Amino acid sequence: MGELVPDTATYRACDHRPSTGGRNTHPGDRSAMHRGKWGYASPEEWLRVPGPMVWRRTFPGTPQQVSEARHFVEGLFAGTPRSDDAGTIAAELCNNAVLHTVSGHDDGWFGVEVVLDDLAYLAVTDLGGAGRPVLTSAAGGKLVEGGFGILLVKELALTIGVHGSPQLGHTVWADIDLTLKIETAQEGQGVAVA
Repeated sequence: MGELVPDTATYRACDHRPSTGGRNTHPGDRSAMHRGKWGYASPEEWLRVPGPMVWRRTFPGTPQQVSEARHFVEGLFAGTPRSDDAGTIAAELCNNAVLHTVSGHDDGWFGVEVVLDDLAYLAVTDLGGAGRPVLTSAAGGKLVEGGFGILLVKELALTIGVHGSPQLGHTVWADIDLTLKIETAQEGQGVAVA
């Protein structure tokens, strides 16, 4: 199982000191009086402090770790309408890292980064060594072997992209709109936005 890397795992970009009722509070402290006491009205309010929440985690570059990465991402997106979609995107990007880059070699690894905000960012970083990832389109609407998974990622994400190099490694990323729910129709009928 992968490990949280303490020096790269940032959980919240705010000060967690208790509120002092508006005196000498941190600018990110949104606590206020609710029901006669100081604090947050709900767990959702506490989770939505100013600034996005950011996580990074590394995984050994083995096929078994792809499902671990998927579960990690689904857990982070739990409670949003896009947790299944985020898990699917993570699985595809992690699988590509393991199958097509040095990340899948002995002692290889890949990293997953998630930034949760209304527009979430999900990225997978690999060790490179296999050329530049190609974000393809279906030719003539026909399904082709290879590249089909990235087409699914394109359908589920608002935007996708890649940066890096074969020498330094790549980061393939997807922006996910958490205000939308995308439902995959039965039996390959396509993708509809609800």
